[in-house]
Amino acid sequence: MIKKILVTLFVIGIMTSGVSASKIDNQQKTDCGADENVHEELVGMTHDGKDFIVKRVMEFKVKQQNPGSSPSTSCYKLMGVKWASLPVTYSINPSNPQNVDAVTAINTGVGTWDEQTSKNLFAYSGTTSGQAGTYDGVNIISFGSVASSNTIAVTTTWYTRIGKRILETDMKFNTYYIWGTDGSSDKMDLQNIATHELGHTFGLSDLYNSCTSQTMYGYADFGETNKRTLESGDIAGLRSLYGT
Repeated sequence: MIKKILVTLFVIGIMTSGVSASKIDNQQKTDCGADENVHEELVGMTHDGKDFIVKRVMEFKVKQQNPGSSPSTSCYKLMGVKWASLPVTYSINPSNPQNVDAVTAINTGVGTWDEQTSKNLFAYSGTTSGQAGTYDGVNIISFGSVASSNTIAVTTTWYTRIGKRILETDMKFNTYYIWGTDGSSDKMDLQNIATHELGHTFGLSDLYNSCTSQTMYGYADFGETNKRTLESGDIAGLRSLYGT
């Protein structure tokens, strides 16, 4: 059974219907498919008086199968938001029902992105007891309950409406699922899902249609490990945001 890796929820006003691609992202490099669920909502104000928006990206069950071809380096899509400065400091709450080595799996995914640019994208600040999902100025990756059992993981990003500057990003893996690190066919591979989700934390969007081999392709399944490594479109998207 295929799982959808990330339907995007943007926020600005109270729009629960789909937002046009041009509003969210006018930087798509090829026909990689439209976001299937895009919502925006204005949620607060920064300390210096700027409006900020929350975006949530989630995984759901789908009927589609995962084909096996992809186009070239033109196959990436930007969310239209980015960090103003790097590195992004993050903490991990490794507590999970299966006691998998979350720190190693997630940090390996971080390294996969980091090695594709001379910039230091991320800075690991250690473990925490905090939970993802609350705007508190701390970028947290954790496990926990998610509203829908069909949702594999949720990445939440807060950013300014003016300037589209990311303020915080959190990631949560749904404890409804059995997690693993060895690619077992009955488990969600943590490194695989984390590597994909990390792309969202710095501004890459999901891909559909012909972009099926990219890490940012919007579907995944139990036992899948191909998203542990990046493809040409993923790398091109990263470098378009933060340089080589």
